[in-house]
Amino acid sequence: MPAPVNSQAYLTTTPAGMRPLDISNEIFKYRPEETTILTLLMALNRVTVDDREFRINIQDQDPGYVTVVTQANDGVNITVSADDVKYIRPGLTLRVDWQTVALVTAVNYATGQVTLDNNTGFTVGSIPNLGSAAVEELAQRPSVVSRVPAQVTNFAENAWDTYGQSRWVETVKFYGGARGYHNREQAMYEHKRGIDRGLWFNAKAQTTGPQGNTLYKTGGVMNMITTNVSGFGSNQFTINKLRTAMTQGTRFMRSSTVWLFVSRLGSELFDRAVFNKGNITPVYENILNINITSFRMCGKTWKLMIVDHLSNNCSDVMAAIDPAALEIVTTRDQQTKTRQWMLERKLTPENGLTTDGTIGDIYTDFGLRIQEKSCMLLHGASSLGTEA
Repeated sequence: MPAPVNSQAYLTTTPAGMRPLDISNEIFKYRPEETTILTLLMALNRVTVDDREFRINIQDQDPGYVTVVTQANDGVNITVSADDVKYIRPGLTLRVDWQTVALVTAVNYATGQVTLDNNTGFTVGSIPNLGSAAVEELAQRPSVVSRVPAQVTNFAENAWDTYGQSRWVETVKFYGGARGYHNREQAMYEHKRGIDRGLWFNAKAQTTGPQGNTLYKTGGVMNMITTNVSGFGSNQFTINKLRTAMTQGTRFMRSSTVWLFVSRLGSELFDRAVFNKGNITPVYENILNINITSFRMCGKTWKLMIVDHLSNNCSDVMAAIDPAALEIVTTRDQQTKTRQWMLERKLTPENGLTTDGTIGDIYTDFGLRIQEKSCMLLHGASSLGTEA
């Protein structure tokens, strides 16, 4: 009796056009000085996999203080802003200074009126610090004093670049589509640069593309930092104004070393201000081919770096970022489980292409997740002011 035969059909090789390759390490090394924030996040391995549309519930962080808007003559009432009143509950203590303290007895959330046991010393513009939030025994859970977390919806968008590279010295070239490049290096550079620009400037959106497909746009740093924003008075930059802004703006930053991203104008203003003021000793470094100016301020070490994209009307912007508060989100193919992050597919004459060169594409799904209150935007750094 003949032995059983196991038959198997197979391909000697998988065509390269069907085999996406991860080229993120190659792209990572490409022109880091022009793609600062993306290079840093990749270096720190802060690229995580999530859904194309991801939602996160963020509990608002209590700022720890409120500002008095008006003081009534009745001896008990004050008003605060609509944003501040949501942090106040009956039973909470408000302390203006070491000897002025009051107990909250009632709150009108519609009008911002706060009733105290005594409003003496709570003058207009005073900034009382909040005690701990009051919680009653046997309260239902979640209790009525719990603030509802904010739901943030973001999208992972798709960046796609194609290239056609001839093996001839020069030949007739036909370009089709909006993002086609003459060679692979140019495609890699623009792919990385385009993602880096999106991490700064994009706004969350869901639209329809030219081919009728749904396009998702991620939110960028300048779109997602909305509350922790400060300006330089008279559009003039000084070291003291920067220090004043950072004193409050860094309260929720966990990292001991934080990033300060500036434009080329901002870097020049900082250098001139340091030269004139003389009370900061900067240290100049080059890491990953990125020029970095290190200095100490407000109990933290700052790494000042130039962002190539901050130009024209955005050249007055500075961004203080806690590295622990920022990460890139990407997706994963549901079937192959391949991370959709800087993948390349290409065809050559050796594997089926009927022309004389190579065609390929590079694609990435990317989004940005940010803990807003651990980051800060500053604007108005248009010229150099005089130190007070």
